[in-house]
Order: sequence, then C-alpha cells, then structure tokens
Amino acid sequence: MNPKTAFELLRRRGKSFAWASRLLPAGRRLGVVRLYAFCRQADDLADELPPEQAEARLDALLADLHAGRSADPILADFLDLSHRHRLPRAAALHLLQALRADCRPRVLGQEDALLRYAYGVAGTVGLLISPLIGVEDPAAAPFAVDLGVAMQLTNIARDVLEDARRGRRYLPLPAELDCTPQAIARGDPEARRMAWGAIQDLLLLAEPYYQSAEFGMHFIPARERLAILTAARVYRAIGGRIQALGPAGYWAQRARVAAPSKARISLQAARDLPRLPAGERHDPALHRALTGLPGCVPA
Repeated sequence: MNPKTAFELLRRRGKSFAWASRLLPAGRRLGVVRLYAFCRQADDLADELPPEQAEARLDALLADLHAGRSADPILADFLDLSHRHRLPRAAALHLLQALRADCRPRVLGQEDALLRYAYGVAGTVGLLISPLIGVEDPAAAPFAVDLGVAMQLTNIARDVLEDARRGRRYLPLPAELDCTPQAIARGDPEARRMAWGAIQDLLLLAEPYYQSAEFGMHFIPARERLAILTAARVYRAIGGRIQALGPAGYWAQRARVAAPSKARISLQAARDLPRLPAGERHDPALHRALTGLPGCVPA
C-alpha cells in the first residue's frame, strides 16, 4: 500500500490512534499504520458491503491468507508486512474469521460471547502489532490481547446506536429482555434505558483489561511505550466522556476525546512511564472465556 494512502486512512478513520501513533519512532510508525490500514479495510468489508458480497470477499482473503499470496491489494500489503516482521498468522486468520461472522445482523447476549468477539476483532490486533513495536518476549502476549479487548469493549460502549442501525447489538443482556437493535435504533425509551445500563456494565468490564494492559507495558521497548500507553489511555478516556454525556446526551452525539484532553493525557502518560508496574503476573481469569481460540496465547 502507498504509505500516503495508509496515513490518510488513519487520519480520517482512526483519530485517537492517529494521535498516539505520532509518538512512535518513524521506523516503527509506518508498519503500525500499514497494519491499521489492513484491519480497517477488512472491517469495512463487513460493515459496508451487502452480506453475501462481504462474506465472499472475506472468504477470498482467508483463502489467500492460508495460501500466503494474494492479488488483493489489501491482503498483499499485509502479507508483505507479515513476512518482513513475522507476524502471527493464526491471529490474522482469526481476525478475518471474526469479521466474516460480523457480516450479518447479530445479537450477543452472553458476556463470554462478547469477550470472544472482542478477542477476535481486537485482541488479535494486539498480537499482530507487538512485533511491529519491538516486543520480543512471548510473555507479553496475554497483556497485548487484554489491551485489544479493552479498547474493543470501549468501542462497543461508544457505538451502540451505530451498531443498532446495522442490526447488531453486542451488549450482554439477557435474551428475554426486549432490547433489540431495532428498538434501540428507533429510540424506544425502555430499550435505550436497558442499553444505557448495559453500557455502564461494559465500561466496568473493560477496566481490569486496561489495568492488565498497563501491567504489560514494560515488555514494550522504551521509545515505543509512550505511544501505546497514550493510545490506551485516550481510549479509556472515551468511557469518561460517555459517562459525562449521560443517558440523554449519549444518544444525541458520539463520545469523543477532544485534542486538548488528548494532549493532557499524553503528558500525564509521559510522567507516569517511570512508575509503570513491572513483573506482575497475568490474571488467567481475564482469559477464561478465550480458552481454545485460534492464536490466543494461554495466560
């Protein structure tokens, strides 16, 4: 992929990550941006194409990924990146498989199913990005997964209405509750009341994953660590913005972290770097729902 195209895609579609990526050394940043472009474009297939067409495109990408070669520019660039940096192919396969399952309307009612989904579409990205930022110790893998899971849970909490309009609801709510994507999308007061309560639960669920990710930051080389810590904390701050909007404001606008807040978060992250914990053991309970998933390193 043309580097200019990859950077433009990141600037338009990944504002929080674009901010943090500027803190990476130039030699690392391009690889990370190329990975972002691959993940974003694959995700767009699931979100923007008709289901049959999206499934066919993702099936073709999966077949090419197995084969290790592709005429598709999306995958060809990823394969080049993967060969250069020895990215874990199992994680990439599971990412595409998770996106393929996302092509049609769906409702996830169980917390375990939600965590498995979050691993598939984002925990895998934590595993893929690790070699690109110089992480070498295999013990870092569970912590990298946790950061991806935490950020995806925040994404879900932020995008409930957008997902509902696509016929999706990822909030872990009992099946007997009448809180369908359609009811959320049309503004049913009771459905939105239940959804708002589930959003609070989701933000709480994300917290131990963010904390675990900070425990694993010491595996990242010093120059790259600030960028990843900043990205984690900017995403974590989205939860605070959701809370600040409240149950009325939440449905009227998308929660965002403004540039001045991102700057303050970056400065605080720089101050906190010397005090980050090191040597903490990974909590296996965080991966209880992930046992047996392809590419997921046991805690």
